[in-house]
Amino acid sequence: CADTQPAELRALRELALRWMDRLAEFRPHLGGAAWRGTATRLSPLLVDLYCDDPKAAEIAFLNQGIDFDSHGDDDDQVVLSVEARCPDLNDFVSIHFMVHDHDDLRGALKPDSRGASWRGSAQALRERLAMEAPQ
Repeated sequence: CADTQPAELRALRELALRWMDRLAEFRPHLGGAAWRGTATRLSPLLVDLYCDDPKAAEIAFLNQGIDFDSHGDDDDQVVLSVEARCPDLNDFVSIHFMVHDHDDLRGALKPDSRGASWRGSAQALRERLAMEAPQ
């Protein structure tokens, strides 16, 4: 997908950034394929939210009128899932918001064995988008 993947990745990252800005109070960090640079239009967006109160994110979604599904996994982690329209892809994209305790943020920023980060803040994502801006 060398001819389409870079544009799709950029569209996904821009969509993620809009949502991260919308949910800034929860210290969002983009992870997964969109952060690592391998996402295509079929990839879901994975965004970690770091909350002082785990219910605060759900309440904020309700207050903002965001239509979402809430579910948990085997480790009792709450995941809020949204289907968001991506105008640049002319399609809907699944976004999964994993709700974490605020204290988990410190450990989440540790790099992998090659020194690359597993996730990035909105500011880090802005920097990546600026570096990859079409010339």
